[in-house]
Amino acid sequence: MAKTKKNILFRVDSGKIIGAGHLSRCLSILPYLPPFSRPTFISKDLPGRYSFMTTGIPEILLEPGKKSLKLEDHATWFGESWKKDVSKVLEGKGETKYDLLVVDHYALTLEWEEEMLKHFPKILVYDDYPRIHAEGVYVWNANYSTLPKEYEVMDPTRVFLGPEYFPLNPLYYSPREIPWGEESQIFVFFGGADPAGLTYQTCLALASWTQEKKIKSVILSNSSQPNFEKIQALCEPHPYLVLKTNLPNLKEEYEKAWVCIGAGGISSLERFTRGLPSLVYSFVKGHNVIMGQFMDKGMFRFLGEAVDFDPSALLLELDALLSLSREERTLLAQHIQKHFCPSKEKIEEFLAELLV
Repeated sequence: MAKTKKNILFRVDSGKIIGAGHLSRCLSILPYLPPFSRPTFISKDLPGRYSFMTTGIPEILLEPGKKSLKLEDHATWFGESWKKDVSKVLEGKGETKYDLLVVDHYALTLEWEEEMLKHFPKILVYDDYPRIHAEGVYVWNANYSTLPKEYEVMDPTRVFLGPEYFPLNPLYYSPREIPWGEESQIFVFFGGADPAGLTYQTCLALASWTQEKKIKSVILSNSSQPNFEKIQALCEPHPYLVLKTNLPNLKEEYEKAWVCIGAGGISSLERFTRGLPSLVYSFVKGHNVIMGQFMDKGMFRFLGEAVDFDPSALLLELDALLSLSREERTLLAQHIQKHFCPSKEKIEEFLAELLV
């Protein structure tokens, strides 16, 4: 007997301020859903919103709030009060009955969750920053291996914690060989939004260095980022700076990279699974706190806040990594990977249980 289809609603936003990380993470969850699942996305139509209509997944667009979004103030990310956001979501979903609401959003409040529990039988919140949740909510947080104090009051059967629960894109489960020689490259990616404009600053820092070392650097950017035209002008004639835009995934770039330069966030966790050394900057409040446990294990080098970007410090770190032998690079990759091992089976199991 065929199982009844289960409707799942994803509440997530993307745009110039929020970036694409939350949306990317939700899309990475889709392959783990049981075959009888029927996902739908509901999002605000924000400036710079990332469209994924090519996936064929239904998307409900909501009118954005009238208030400005501020990068460092997550409470503003709804663009309006939590009550107005709840009202719009409920109106947008219409009469459709959903079995599960999945939420990945920094503007969430306890009150928002409590109100939504009146309309959805189950709510799963993907957390980066631990906080107090409404009773009855399920919490998913791949960043923390030990129980944060905020979760201590929760039913432990409703908390899914640790790197084994990171929803890694299935493309990245295949083994990776450490690149060496002319085949290896630097990969620069500061997320979809890069509000601090670090992509351009990094290009300027690498312009002479890559020519001297004869090392290719792939720069991933897009037209919504600051200084995109300047990035284009710098990369177009340069023999070692290669600009790429709108890639469907980062598999090829991860496979060929021997080091990545970027920001904290979902792409950092993907790099861990590939054993990639990373030089990381923070431009979102709390990223350095979230990533601290990984930094303590030597899984990446934190080079500071975006406002303190220092080209000389970046190049010194690159020189140090470049000096590693092939064997040393392999050992470093193994060290990074052993501390971050997602489990496809565990994720599939707990999602299936939620949809029973």
